[in-house]
Amino acid sequence: MLKLGDTKRGTEIGYKSRGLYIWHACEGCGKERWVSFERGKPTHNCCPVCAKKGRILTEEHRAKISKANKGRTLSKEQRAKMGKARKGKWRGSQSWNWKGGRIINKQGYVRVYLYPSDFFYPMRNCTGYALEHRLVMAKHLGRCLQPWEIVHHKNGVKNDNCIENLELVGSVGEHSRGHNRGYQDGYQKGLADGRLKQIQKLKAQIQEITGKVVKVA
Repeated sequence: MLKLGDTKRGTEIGYKSRGLYIWHACEGCGKERWVSFERGKPTHNCCPVCAKKGRILTEEHRAKISKANKGRTLSKEQRAKMGKARKGKWRGSQSWNWKGGRIINKQGYVRVYLYPSDFFYPMRNCTGYALEHRLVMAKHLGRCLQPWEIVHHKNGVKNDNCIENLELVGSVGEHSRGHNRGYQDGYQKGLADGRLKQIQKLKAQIQEITGKVVKVA
């Protein structure tokens, strides 16, 4: 027959742990059960049910809770007032993650932060940023761009946002054709550069063999 205060190893009572356990009564409901025993006292004075309901709290636990909550208890009105005061305080240049208002996203496009006082503020996304190439084109036209208007990079470089490299297209299909045209032009240029490099290499080899300067038209 078990008595209050009896101690056994966990493996002796069917637990996997070899730690020490004590037969202890809950201070809330009086239910007896095995409780882990450390530093000369049970680790839990209440059963899980009573602990969840908060029936019994030792003076030590009360002191810990009081110390942890000291200065943190605010009324509903105080929380509302604090939230209103902090609203928008850490946005934009006040944010800890501020990078100067100009960032590059994963796709390689440059984004610029816009303030509410900016004329082009309607072009920003939910985080307050607008694509720089669209913003450059909008400033060039003197108006905000519509969502269906697409700005195309002529040379295919996504962060080259000078106005000479930008072209306003009216549809997704036209934008795709522009990209394909850019890829074809790039392929032709690469092919020409490769041929020129090969010719220069052959000229150097001939000059090395014959000792004469070779001129190719």
